[in-house]
Amino acid sequence: MASRLITHPDAHAKALAYYHKLNVALVAAAPIAVLAHPSPLSTPVDLAIGIALPIHAHVGMMNVISDYAPKISKHAAAPMRASMAGLTAVTIAGLLRLNLQGAGITETAKSLWRTSATSR
Repeated sequence: MASRLITHPDAHAKALAYYHKLNVALVAAAPIAVLAHPSPLSTPVDLAIGIALPIHAHVGMMNVISDYAPKISKHAAAPMRASMAGLTAVTIAGLLRLNLQGAGITETAKSLWRTSATSR
């Protein structure tokens, strides 16, 4: 059951319900992360975003795979699903590393809009 929840979350009503709740959570978390940074609230919000965002993308892409893989080949869905599961795991690991050992998601995103001292 657990492996099917990872490779076929689009086929489970509870997974889809969590997917839709993640929509709301991510919409709320983004401005909280920006407004609360820098503060003690930044790290927990960054950690939550670092897990919720890849899971949200994973479930969404599994829906895309369900819709479009059969049009490519009847055997295309299985390797696409396995690849997406691996990509999701690597993304979660990378964002956790950024949050725990680096600047964090919020600081990294904010730095995209800052001018660097060398470009002045």
